[in-house]
Parts: sequence; C-alpha cells; structure tokens
Amino acid sequence: MHLWDVKIDDELVIKAKEKISETLKENLETVKLAVNIYDEYLFILKEKARIEVFLNQEPFNREEFQAEIDKYQNTILKIREEMPFEIRMNMFLIKCSDINNQLCDECDELMKMILDKVESYVFQKLAPDISADVKQIKEDLAQKA
Repeated sequence: MHLWDVKIDDELVIKAKEKISETLKENLETVKLAVNIYDEYLFILKEKARIEVFLNQEPFNREEFQAEIDKYQNTILKIREEMPFEIRMNMFLIKCSDINNQLCDECDELMKMILDKVESYVFQKLAPDISADVKQIKEDLAQKA
C-alpha cells in the first residue's frame, strides 16, 4: 500500500526477470542429470505387458518362473539398498523415497501376477491329476492286499 508503482517494462524489473530465468535454467539443467540415476530401473515400467505374454505361454517351466521372481526380488533389494531417499539441490529437493516405493510396489505386483498364475495352474490342473493318481495307487494296493 505504501510502495510506489513499478512498471513491468522498467529496467530493474527486466534485469531481475533475466537473472531469475538464468538461475532457474542452470538449476533445471542440474536436475536433468539427477533423473538419470533411475535409468537402470526403467524396464520395470514396461514389464507388465511382458509378464502377461510370459504367463500365457505353455508349457510352464518352474525354473523360468523362479528366475522371474528372483529377478524382481533382487531388483527390490537393490533399490532399497542403493537408491537415495532424497536428492538435495540448490533449489530443489527430489523425494526419491516415493519413486523407490513405487518401483518396489510395481515389482511386488509383478511377482503377485506370477504367483497367482502358479497357484491357478497347481490347483486347477495339477491337483486333480495328482488326486486321481493317488486314488489309482490306493485302488491298486487294495487289490493286491
């Protein structure tokens, strides 16, 4: 209320805007470099489609399923152990913990998809065959006795 009006095309205002723009530009360039620390984990964002294709291929191989689960478990461990919780910069604070949690949650979801498929395969396809085989063995033993 007690300050005089300053025009937007005033020399001081123009120089201040230029200085602010220059400072922001320099700091944003530094932030771009910080984002590259997650390049190693970009594959996680595309894994859901690959896993869906993988789960629709038969015959199922136990070792392949275990390898996929191990891969995601190791990825979670690596993220938890090696990735920072935050990155502090001059003008910015990048909260990496949120990114880390989201990547780990995505890996958990992928493992759940695999385990759900294993569960349905075991209970819907293998269990009836195993029950029938056990029943047949019992009948064979009963006849021999």
